[in-house]
Amino acid sequence: MKEAHQHLIGCIKKVATGQEYSRDISREEARLAMEWILSEDADQIQAAVFLIALRMKRETQDENLGLQDAIRDSITPVKVDVEDLCALSDPYDGLIRSLPVSIFLPATLAACGLPAYSHGVTSIGPKYGVTHASMLGALDYDCQMSGEQVAEQLADPEIGWAYIGVEQFNPALFRLKDLRERMIKRTALSTIDRALSPLQGRNTNILITGHVHKAYPDIYLGLAKNAGYQRALTYRGYEGGLIPPLHQSIELYGYMDGEDAYQNTIDPKKFEINCQVERVTSKEQVLEQLRDSGLSALQGTCNTSYQSLVIAGALALIGAGYELQPKLAIQRVRAVLDNGAVLARFERALHVNAAS
Repeated sequence: MKEAHQHLIGCIKKVATGQEYSRDISREEARLAMEWILSEDADQIQAAVFLIALRMKRETQDENLGLQDAIRDSITPVKVDVEDLCALSDPYDGLIRSLPVSIFLPATLAACGLPAYSHGVTSIGPKYGVTHASMLGALDYDCQMSGEQVAEQLADPEIGWAYIGVEQFNPALFRLKDLRERMIKRTALSTIDRALSPLQGRNTNILITGHVHKAYPDIYLGLAKNAGYQRALTYRGYEGGLIPPLHQSIELYGYMDGEDAYQNTIDPKKFEINCQVERVTSKEQVLEQLRDSGLSALQGTCNTSYQSLVIAGALALIGAGYELQPKLAIQRVRAVLDNGAVLARFERALHVNAAS
């Protein structure tokens, strides 16, 4: 224990010596430092200095991977009785400007034959935005289910989608919530959150996420591989989330089954989609807005939320290798929205939660 503490102090001395003299640390050094930070004995001030100093000097990918190694090793993934499983990752600190219709994306993919889940926390800084947990909880979904309960819901042929909270699958990481909020600014943890892997299907595990800055596709794809995802896709999304622009071309970055990373472009306008993503009128009214627009989309109403789900769902099917042609992927998503299959799966999960 004393040795681990001294190791963190040594890492701080390397990374927190100013712009001119700060040094990078190795992947193994980062892993050992993060292991100590995750322990209940870690000094929070020292943990904060370390994480902030890493961000100020800019984390290397080896440092990111080392931090992820420690967090990954603190998770025991729950096995899910499905062939393929898709993890959908929005920013943990939520959205503040765009309507979070991505909460319906797991049910949309499930209706297309791809079991899917999202993960996160109810609320966290620095943004304190609207999250999957805050909206699903307000719609009477049980966001406190255990990993085993989530796995059962994912394997249910009438549901096939779920949400799981960090407090359930990684209590050690969840304990850092207060520290992260007190640090105010984002650290590498906000990057690593996006590629956590709390659940595993039998065959292929897939990660779909969004990004904002150009440097992040390579970072996220590297983290996805390290987390054990056989396939991954990232694209620029509003606020770094899963809903991409609907009025301009979308650059896709991904990999499949050990192949080299690829880059493609999809133009929504070619598929009669050309509008702005729906904005949040106010944080206080977001649930009412989501009920009105999002639930209408699940009933086949061709509003902006519907078009957001069509594009995001199609991109996920492409990234998962379920539909390689954008036209066919879009048709597949439209079909399950129009015939009520997504709504049925979404409501079925709420009903099961209420009965349990």
